[in-house]
Amino acid sequence: IMAVRWAEKLKMLVTTLEHRQCIALVGPTLSGKSTMLECAMRTRVTLGGNKKVVYRMNPKALSPEQLFGMLDPATSDWVEGGFSATWRKACRLALYQDSWLVLDGPVEPEWIETLNTALDDNKVLTLPNG
Repeated sequence: IMAVRWAEKLKMLVTTLEHRQCIALVGPTLSGKSTMLECAMRTRVTLGGNKKVVYRMNPKALSPEQLFGMLDPATSDWVEGGFSATWRKACRLALYQDSWLVLDGPVEPEWIETLNTALDDNKVLTLPNG
């Protein structure tokens, strides 16, 4: 029964990925999120998708400024963060590979609110970059 339910969830995830550019897999520790994601990636490649490249980062290890970027108060220049730099790289390579940006850690309001812009139907990550 559990294998059938898991396979149904995998099918739903793969179908969702056909229509969405960004998803959130949330659940308790050791609930199978990483395994589900790996299976979904392999399924997409098997079904004729581009090669996959995974960029993993722990959002708790970085401040919101280090993660998404900030306006330098001394120079008024935008300093790109790790996530936004990785997102830019993934967009440049989108024709050749499927890039998966995985924020592996507990959901925190400090960073999930910023990602809400990527999760909506506009398909744009909006950052306050002055």
